[in-house]
Amino acid sequence: MNLKQPHNDLFLQTFNKEKNVSDFIKNFLSENIANKVNYNSIKIVDKEKLKINYKKYKLDLLVDVEIANTKSNIYFLFEHKSYKDKYTLIQILSYCTALWENNLKNGKHLQPVIPVVFYHGTGDYNLPLNFADYFEVPEDLKKYMVSFSYELFDTFSYEDEDIVQRSHDNLQLAASIITLKNIFLGREGLESIFGYLINLEKDYKVIILEYILSTVDIELDELDEIARKGGIEGMPSLAERLETKGREEGIVYGETKSKQDTLIKQMHLKYSITDSEKDFIKSVTDLDKLDKATEAILSEDSKEKLLDLLK
Repeated sequence: MNLKQPHNDLFLQTFNKEKNVSDFIKNFLSENIANKVNYNSIKIVDKEKLKINYKKYKLDLLVDVEIANTKSNIYFLFEHKSYKDKYTLIQILSYCTALWENNLKNGKHLQPVIPVVFYHGTGDYNLPLNFADYFEVPEDLKKYMVSFSYELFDTFSYEDEDIVQRSHDNLQLAASIITLKNIFLGREGLESIFGYLINLEKDYKVIILEYILSTVDIELDELDEIARKGGIEGMPSLAERLETKGREEGIVYGETKSKQDTLIKQMHLKYSITDSEKDFIKSVTDLDKLDKATEAILSEDSKEKLLDLLK
């Protein structure tokens, strides 16, 4: 588990497996998309081998797949979000442009891209779903604007049991989605998570438990009580493992939350930040970025510039 980016790391550990991607597309995306995929052709793209420039962004997951009954391929571009990012569409456009430039460089036709945003942050997802909606212009002028949409998967659109049923026998996929959905919901959320871990294979159960320990601010005794209630044993020994791992990476338990709280307090005093912006700051676990943003409060003239430092 990457302790600096635990949310993204759990997402990638789940969706970097072709079986999980296949089941997700088939059971959770719109039927008009799911029905057009040749599931035997799904291939996770090695981003390092693409050798393309994503500028300031880092692409999460790229999947190459054949359209059923054709010889045409498309990309599924997965973008994971644990907070509401108003300019996700700009990020996606940057990826698409880089991919198409790579197509041209290699003498290939432009390959279509279907963006998929996987969201598990707090609060309703009330952001633009089409790029043209960024621009406040009359409707008859929007045809001149860049216009594309993405497929939104909002974890809170599904009940936990619905996620399990849609995942069928894929316990790993169901447990990951349920975990990401409930991780910000306190004790009640943790009880929901542990309720679905009992039948999960041991190795992946450890991955989920490490994720919880690296993400949630809770006393170990309380977490152990919740885990035992859900039939999970061995929390103290796992916590010791994670603490050792954290020391090896130079991460002190509790330091991240302290830095997040300090930054939120100082920014709120100067700019009056929103709950969504607070949630975003709480999702940042890179200590260097938190330090730089805190140091920049006195010199920066807008909160947007400070938030950019954390991305």
